[in-house]
Amino acid sequence: MRTKRLLLFLVPVVILAAVEIYPLARKATPGMIVSELEGFRVFHVPADEAGARAVARALAESRDRVMAALEPGDSRPVAVYVYHAQKDMQARRYGAITRLFSLDWWIGDNTRDAVLIVNPGPPGAPNHDHIVTAAVHEFVHVLTDRLNPRTSKWLKEGLACYVAGQAPPAGFARQAGPPAFALLGASNPVAFAKAGGYQHSYVYVDFLAGRYGWPAVRDLLLAGEDYEAVLHKSRKEIYEEWLAAAFPES
Repeated sequence: MRTKRLLLFLVPVVILAAVEIYPLARKATPGMIVSELEGFRVFHVPADEAGARAVARALAESRDRVMAALEPGDSRPVAVYVYHAQKDMQARRYGAITRLFSLDWWIGDNTRDAVLIVNPGPPGAPNHDHIVTAAVHEFVHVLTDRLNPRTSKWLKEGLACYVAGQAPPAGFARQAGPPAFALLGASNPVAFAKAGGYQHSYVYVDFLAGRYGWPAVRDLLLAGEDYEAVLHKSRKEIYEEWLAAAFPES
């Protein structure tokens, strides 16, 4: 009897675990083909070829600039998965449980070997430019993860936004006001996004590059954000310098 009760408990658990893990086993969804586009292996369904080509073109056009900025020293190829549906991209990254959430802003992700992005559609489609630029953002993430996978969300996103050219709108800093110091250590992606973390971290990296030079920014990534070793100041001191420069009226 006890064994029967145990089985009645375990069988549903195993089934639920299998449903959750299955999307993680393969990044490709059923029906995807692979195309060699602009020097990238791009996975997509045939109906999304125009979007796949647009993503590959954006990555190719930015590749030399991104490589020169990060100097990854890693020649492994980067695959690209263009998903027909946003829910498929999310499930292939973190499992089927993501289907319980509705995160419209989550249009791309990455592993250390691949860019994962939703189909932007052909040029002129709604959000096309935003999505192809997000693909470059994820490409930067692939390379920074290879250089240092333990980078804080703050620096990781700031680097990706900066190198991908995702500058916030003019006047963002003045309108948004300074973020709390705690945002530099935030790890929750939803809270980070709601607090304007992507825009603020771009402004922060832009400040570091302007005041200390781009090599120092890259060194900060490589050194695991050891501010004392790279910039000879604490993270809090650099944060306060940034506030004074970016938010002079606060």
